[in-house]
Amino acid sequence: MPGPRKIVPLIAPAAIAARAPSANLVYHGGKVLGAVQVIPLFWGSFWAAGDGAHLANQINGFFDFLLTSSFMDMLGEYSTATTAIGRGSRPTSLFLTGSEPGDATVTGRTISDEQIQSALQAWITTGTIPPPTDNTLYFVYLPPNVVSTMGGDSSCAQYCGYHNHVGGTIFYAVEPYITCLGCSFGTILDSLTKVSSHELAEAVTDPALDAWFDPNSGEEIGDICNTSTTHLGGFLVQNQWSNARNACVIDPAASRPPFAPAAAAGHVRQPVAQPKLESFRAPAQPSGTPGRAAAAVNVSAILSVVPHTFSFRENTNTPGRFLEQSAVVDVPAGAGFFTSIFSFTAGFTTPDFQRLTERPLGQLSIGVGLRGNNFVCTVRLTDSNSDDPIAIDVSALVVFFN
Repeated sequence: MPGPRKIVPLIAPAAIAARAPSANLVYHGGKVLGAVQVIPLFWGSFWAAGDGAHLANQINGFFDFLLTSSFMDMLGEYSTATTAIGRGSRPTSLFLTGSEPGDATVTGRTISDEQIQSALQAWITTGTIPPPTDNTLYFVYLPPNVVSTMGGDSSCAQYCGYHNHVGGTIFYAVEPYITCLGCSFGTILDSLTKVSSHELAEAVTDPALDAWFDPNSGEEIGDICNTSTTHLGGFLVQNQWSNARNACVIDPAASRPPFAPAAAAGHVRQPVAQPKLESFRAPAQPSGTPGRAAAAVNVSAILSVVPHTFSFRENTNTPGRFLEQSAVVDVPAGAGFFTSIFSFTAGFTTPDFQRLTERPLGQLSIGVGLRGNNFVCTVRLTDSNSDDPIAIDVSALVVFFN
């Protein structure tokens, strides 16, 4: 049986964002973190001033928001008989700018996981950082041009970040300063918050690598949804796998009452015309062979079905503004496809997205389709409700066929 992967893998062009219903996290009896206390450690002089200090402050704000958001509520699904997973906190952050991580190389620096473990233990012994509690999770942020290595693998070659432990008592995540292809998700802040949210979820649900993971693949909660992201509280955050909902999600299923599409009869239409998406394409035919229309699709010729849930969480709801999310899918060569929306919920909510205040009164437009290798969902709401946040979940699928 494979052990947990504990890394954030690079995203390859053919990666599948939404996994088949066979994905399943199994509890293996280990510890989970019930009320995680995240302590970011910014290592190196880069973080002392200028762009580094500004970025560190943004990362602190990211944790302050995420640890008290619906993201943590969703992780409660993986509570155990002895520990209920709830919201967390950031007791402090530390700037360790008196030394540089690892060893100098021709192109920068490199640091191994063993060196990071030694540094953490030394800092704890000398009182440089607070000692660990049952819920402490250290996040080690490395400066630019430092390559992280672990077990023969290295950052930007095999992984974007990882989490690990020392003796089942010191839990930590390592976040390299990632700007490489496969680890870049926009700005450097976007990349770091995406990878940090991945490792946060995994370190909470599998801190000692003996709790929640899929025994067939070794994948943890974040690995299954590695290419599925959304914006939450203004930050780019990775969706996480829910056994209960069989999907990549960002909040618990019961976070707000359902909104039935029928209640908005006359105000809902799909798909939107802009931006342009392909929602159906027949497979390529040999020369001289008539093409097949949608009605002629033979269900016995289905190659794969890729479900995905797009979760939009917006603190500002400018009327008429398009919102878009995408997930990379594996498109079989020469296959035809069609896309479909099979459910959605939408409504204005409280600032923490936890409670529905009222449903939209204006026109809600939703579209899904393919754009190259991207499964794309676009939404537009013409109604505004003062400064109330908006929450929209769209469950859709793309079917590939011969």
